[in-house]
Amino acid sequence: MIFMISGDVGAGKTAFFRKVVGGLQSRGLQVAGFASERAFKEGLLAGYDIVEIGSGTRTTWLRRGGAGEGIGPFTIFAAGLAAAAGIIGKTEPSGLLAVDELGPLELAGRGFWTFLKPLLDDPGRSFLFVIRTACLPGFKELFAGGDIRIFHLTDRPSPDEAASEVALHVG
Repeated sequence: MIFMISGDVGAGKTAFFRKVVGGLQSRGLQVAGFASERAFKEGLLAGYDIVEIGSGTRTTWLRRGGAGEGIGPFTIFAAGLAAAAGIIGKTEPSGLLAVDELGPLELAGRGFWTFLKPLLDDPGRSFLFVIRTACLPGFKELFAGGDIRIFHLTDRPSPDEAASEVALHVG
């Protein structure tokens, strides 16, 4: 099953994601994956880091400016992509894989998509993805035919109720 948390930029998707993951862990469920946490330099948004659920290991993912492949105003750091690949690659087939966030890069078949796509056909696996509202139609199309539940932040869902619903389908 695929669960999605959807909202606009700055709507609190990552904070909601963190609360849902915490709620799942408090229920005894194993959750693997990562959050894309904002990174600041001198009080300004410098980019985003991959932060592994469980260990809290933080790896540089996106930074403003710089040379190389980018997305929007950010340059992609290979270390962040490698960290995400490692986290995704070591998840258990029967568990929940939680990824914050999928966006335009993944819709273009790049970024985390390279590592996620092969896992989507695994019938025993469940997913929790964070997806911006603007990208939601593209992902709904990619996941067409699958069992999908979307938590729209505009509907003001409760993180605890979302965790309860996910827990019913996982583990």
